[in-house]
Amino acid sequence: MIFANAMQNQPTYLQSFLFTIALLFCGFSIKGNQHLIDSLKAELNKSLHDTVKVEMHYHLAGLSIYKDIKIAEQHVDTALQLSLEHQFIGGIGEGYGWKAFTNHQKGNFSEAIDWNLKCLKIIQEQGYESEYPRILNNLATLHLELHNYYQAKDYYEQCISINEKNEQFKSLGSNYNNLALIYRNLKDWKQAEHYYKRSEDIRLSIHDSIGLASTYSNLGTLYEDQEYLKTALTYYQKSLSLRLQKSDRKGIATSQYKIAHIFLKQNQLTAANQYANESLALATQWKFKAIEKEATKVLYLVYKAKNSPNQALYYLEQYKQLDDSLNSIQNKKKIIESEFKFEYNKKHVIDSIQNEKILLQNELLEKDNKIKSKTLALQKLWIGVIILALITSIVFLTLIRNKAKTNEELLRAEIKNRLNDLVVLQEELEEHKKRPKIATQKINFALQEKLSDREQEVLDLLILGLPNKAIADKLFLSVNTIKSHINNLYVKLDVNNRTQAAVKGSLLQSQKNN
Repeated sequence: MIFANAMQNQPTYLQSFLFTIALLFCGFSIKGNQHLIDSLKAELNKSLHDTVKVEMHYHLAGLSIYKDIKIAEQHVDTALQLSLEHQFIGGIGEGYGWKAFTNHQKGNFSEAIDWNLKCLKIIQEQGYESEYPRILNNLATLHLELHNYYQAKDYYEQCISINEKNEQFKSLGSNYNNLALIYRNLKDWKQAEHYYKRSEDIRLSIHDSIGLASTYSNLGTLYEDQEYLKTALTYYQKSLSLRLQKSDRKGIATSQYKIAHIFLKQNQLTAANQYANESLALATQWKFKAIEKEATKVLYLVYKAKNSPNQALYYLEQYKQLDDSLNSIQNKKKIIESEFKFEYNKKHVIDSIQNEKILLQNELLEKDNKIKSKTLALQKLWIGVIILALITSIVFLTLIRNKAKTNEELLRAEIKNRLNDLVVLQEELEEHKKRPKIATQKINFALQEKLSDREQEVLDLLILGLPNKAIADKLFLSVNTIKSHINNLYVKLDVNNRTQAAVKGSLLQSQKNN
């Protein structure tokens, strides 16, 4: 069996399991029938080698993952435990990848990141550089979902560097497409367009029609965001043409409602009505709920513009029903994301302080070594020069020591301030943990008053879990000014503390993006 052979040829197996994990993260469904599941369970009751049992448990996890994630996790845990007991490196690596995937599926993003890093470590230890992009891409996707755009960007850029070196052009096309999405979210239109065009060039050269259709659709959205409607329509139509050739039902329905939206903006109501109806019919047939919602929204706006109140009301009611159904899931997910994001950022602050301590110690040690080296060198000089050199060196050493002492005191004061800020964050986190439901239930989702640009900037950094001083440093303002802005936020958001402000700000941000 594959796993048993892997004990003799682990490189082949490691690449195989990484490919499986990559497929899972890309959204491919592993569909096994009940007969196969029953057969594998029956085989497990027989006397088998542990390596074979490990492989069978991972296979069963794959067959169960989209039916019952708890059963899949049980198989993963059993296989990972066996692999750890017998030090099956391939099995351990696959287990880490599965743990990352299952935690991602459940919304446990912080844990998913940790398991992916463990999986990446095994790949690095085995020396399979060509496999790095698979895990790096998963890490980037997790950070993208947490809106940690700069961390996601770093991982995507690492993927690009390795894929360029290994000439993995299909992966490169996806990397550039994903990197463009980050810049689009940051509203850096020029950089977003640059990377979408690079993705387009690669996908054209390798005849990747499905990938090219996705890039064209994304370019259309980029231009629509900037109100370049004719250009957006051109790219949506290119995307639709490719998706029709490949019978990509979900892609077809998506392109159709996007084209309908452009025609609506151009007041071409007949064309908008036609495309929206085609999108709705396809989405309803294949149960693409999110697309169905967007198509009904366009139809509601079309009939509203036509001054047909009865039909407009019908589609508005449909839209509201779909929106409520999808939002009930999305809101729960966003609350979970906010909590995990807060935990992750808190951990990141602690790690940063620890790194600063190490850097400070190394800096002081390096300065002490330099001083000792200079002192020893001075002792070898001619006796007549030593007298003059000693006077000079005493003055020089005194200045260095005073400067070093001053720098050390400044650094220690900075560390103390950061630790104090961290204590405040930890106290607020503990308070949030004691009454998590109350904190979110009492939040009124309506704004008392529109936020100013500066208040929005402060709120964005507050959502990331940054303390007042860090926010002040980033915005080049005083701490007192930041406190004043935060007090204003409490009034406008109708909240009582920064935790409630962060949660409500995250939810408002989610609603705005939707």
